[in-house]
Amino acid sequence: MQIYQGQALRKTRFRKKMIIQRSLFLRRHATCYGIFLNIWML
Repeated sequence: MQIYQGQALRKTRFRKKMIIQRSLFLRRHATCYGIFLNIWML
């Protein structure tokens, strides 16, 4: 039971880290895309 609990905790932590990385990547991508759009519009 204790071992299973530890595995579940590790899995949720890993998933949270993946979500944070993905959101950061998307945000960076969005800013680059916005700059590109601004240059293109000018």
